[in-house]
Amino acid sequence: CSGCGSCGGVGMAATTMASSRLARVPVYMLRKSNGKLLDDYASRPQTPTTLRQMYELGMRTNYEKILLGAQFLHAELPIRLAHRVKELENLPYDLNNMPSVVKVRQLYENSFQDLVERKRPEDEEEEELFTDLLVRIRSRHDDVHKLMAKGVMELKSESGRGANDLKIHDFLDRFYRSRIGIRTLISHQADMRYSRKGMVHEP
Repeated sequence: CSGCGSCGGVGMAATTMASSRLARVPVYMLRKSNGKLLDDYASRPQTPTTLRQMYELGMRTNYEKILLGAQFLHAELPIRLAHRVKELENLPYDLNNMPSVVKVRQLYENSFQDLVERKRPEDEEEEELFTDLLVRIRSRHDDVHKLMAKGVMELKSESGRGANDLKIHDFLDRFYRSRIGIRTLISHQADMRYSRKGMVHEP
């Protein structure tokens, strides 16, 4: 979609930016030792496109299209995850400090780190390994909506503010639309990869 629909502004434009492989260290150390890496990604704009473009990319799938999609996601998904981390750090009414919301933020940080550690795929083997990583990330985030709901309930028990509050409602609306967009991007890439191999994967 174009940046505001259910796909959260998904994009499929190719990019030449490559992320270098980094040592496995906590995200807060990545920020210190790598020029505020997460903050840098969070400052970059997301790349919008349309569902039609995704559909056309998936038609008559070939290796070049699959690799192009993987290279795009290698550059784009860290930006989207970094945006969500920053938003999760700055929620109203101390919602960001609710235990379940902290868990959600840590999930997004870990997925961001996994992606920036992985070098840009340049051939079919690297693309397949990268797509497998994306599917694992998607599975890791399966319970995010439950954790966010629990976090809002935790806040309500402490302050009386819940999902009916306008600020919280607006945040949840943005957050869930972005989540749908990220999962759509990953599922689209996985569909192209696994359908080419004659495999079935869970949507």
